[in-house]
Amino acid sequence: MKCGSEKNNGWGTPLIWACLQALKHRYGKGCYATLATHKAHLTHFAKYLKAHNINDIMRVSVEVLLAYATCVQEKHSNNYARNLISSANIIVESVRGDRKVRLDPSEVLARRQSARKDAPAGLNLDDVNRAAESLTENGYPRIAVLILLIRHFGMRLKEGCLIDLRVALRQAKKHGKIDVRRGTKGGRGRTIERWVPATEQAIEVLVQAQAFSSKETGSLIPSDMSSVEFMRLAKRVWRKVRKEFGLSKIHDLRSAFACDRYKQLTGHDAPACHRGNLSATKEQDRKARDVIVKEIGHGSRGRMAPYVGRGAR
Repeated sequence: MKCGSEKNNGWGTPLIWACLQALKHRYGKGCYATLATHKAHLTHFAKYLKAHNINDIMRVSVEVLLAYATCVQEKHSNNYARNLISSANIIVESVRGDRKVRLDPSEVLARRQSARKDAPAGLNLDDVNRAAESLTENGYPRIAVLILLIRHFGMRLKEGCLIDLRVALRQAKKHGKIDVRRGTKGGRGRTIERWVPATEQAIEVLVQAQAFSSKETGSLIPSDMSSVEFMRLAKRVWRKVRKEFGLSKIHDLRSAFACDRYKQLTGHDAPACHRGNLSATKEQDRKARDVIVKEIGHGSRGRMAPYVGRGAR
């Protein structure tokens, strides 16, 4: 609730405190993880503003955001810089109550975006299946199923952990696709549908997963573990087995899914699987990216380069 202060559009005089009130008002009850992320990023933004004698968000202009973006680019990785800029947009928008002052991270960081130039580990499903078999044999059948879900549906780790497997199986059998809603980035799943095609192999994985689904939530998370604990276990166990089968980070399985879908949609290998070169037509490339970016849960075609390689210009 606003307190009538002349600064920060009435949210309060101290800049950080005012921003926090505006963020809490924006997200209300729920979205705790999203709120916590923006609060952590606010520290960077507020420190920058203080160093430039700005103590009122209403004095932040696009030029100020651009200067801040340049600063974080120099100090942080491309991905973290993108997150900091996105949070700055959200903070300014929450305090102002409009979207008149904002910066597109994709445009600012376009030159630094790392395009994938080699095929992702996990593109060969046989390698992933053998790794899953090893996990099962070593007493981690839930993790094995989780890995297969991520590879077949392009889900993030958190999404794979939280998805209601009962609902997903019904959707896959009825529609030939599933709607990924739980655990999505920024809580998008509450309002945005995200349908991902389910192949026959993917449906078999969903059937297999039913044996490990929670009666209460339908997810893979055991009743004696939290989602955070289960994700930590998955990461730890995966690190121990992945190299044996020529595999890499869990996130690479999402890239493998994206490259698979690119070939299905265009009839051509993704640039990442073709030495970074584009073999599809520009129209095919753009249409495929527009489809895949929604399936993997991103908002713009520009986010596809780290998954499938550089696209048509």
